[in-house]
Amino acid sequence: MKIVRVTWIDSTGDVEVWRDRGELIQPETIESVGYLLKKTKRTIWLAQSFHANRIGGQFAIPRGCIKKMRRC
Repeated sequence: MKIVRVTWIDSTGDVEVWRDRGELIQPETIESVGYLLKKTKRTIWLAQSFHANRIGGQFAIPRGCIKKMRRC
């Protein structure tokens, strides 16, 4: 399996903090490294670990959120 490094934009939220209306939070830039499981026009799937036919720590990133992806 290919190992990739992905730079992507993640949504951000908070529900436990009161802020002034002008204090807007911003999406965060995230760096993720993982095994590339699958990619489509809309989504890529990564896994943190694998053993035989089993994977652990799977997550999906929408393609529209990806800024850069490169093979490690």
